Amino acid sequence: MGLRSLALLASALFAMPADAIPFSATLSFEIPGLNKLFLPGAGSGTSTSAAVTVPAGIFAGTAGNRTVTGASVVVASQQAGMFTGTPLQGAMPIDGTLDYGVDVPLLGTGGGVGIGGTVMGIGVVEFTAFFRPFFAGMQTVMTTYSYHVPAGGAASHVVTNVGYSIRSFTGTDSRTPGGLGQVTLVSPILVRFEDGACISCYYAPIAVGLTVSFVPEPGTLALLGAGTLGLCAYGRRRQRRAQSLTPPRVDLVG
Repeated sequence: MGLRSLALLASALFAMPADAIPFSATLSFEIPGLNKLFLPGAGSGTSTSAAVTVPAGIFAGTAGNRTVTGASVVVASQQAGMFTGTPLQGAMPIDGTLDYGVDVPLLGTGGGVGIGGTVMGIGVVEFTAFFRPFFAGMQTVMTTYSYHVPAGGAASHVVTNVGYSIRSFTGTDSRTPGGLGQVTLVSPILVRFEDGACISCYYAPIAVGLTVSFVPEPGTLALLGAGTLGLCAYGRRRQRRAQSLTPPRVDLVG
């Protein structure tokens, strides 16, 4: 096999289309002031420089780690994810419950985690959850704290947006042009908590991270190793041949 052929082989292996590549995945929930909650998953999906697909059900039925404060998450079902573009973005609808003071549904009428939209509910306090699709770039949310005087107070005493903070969550994509490697997408949830007449209201940002690591099949790794060894051997042969063709040096002493 010539040097050019070996080089083309190695190039093709590094950038080959990712068709049904096995992967390991993690779905994480980052709650301010608490540890992250992790849900592991694995499967086989597709990955190219322009698109990533994740099959349905790899996280379904799993529960997150329960922290000392009692926060947990349970995924009842998870639909397939399809992410395209540069940077990658798209939907992976998740149905379940996030236990964080109140039970926040992860999917509901009008949207949910990974598809965008708004869900309202009633738990210990009233809340409204705002969702976004998954995105490989930066997602920024602004959190505010609002204070209202009790019912019957003067309208001039109502103060809103007392203080605010901005939190950013950023996804990454370190895959090869052929789709191998790791990609992390983020989908922030913004939950607005209130107590009836909204005597006090506040927002809590919760980041959902989807990390998927695509690895080549064992046969592909073996082929890549063989190609690399072939390149090295071919280079050594060329070097020895060049040395054998070099005429001996003759020093003339006059």
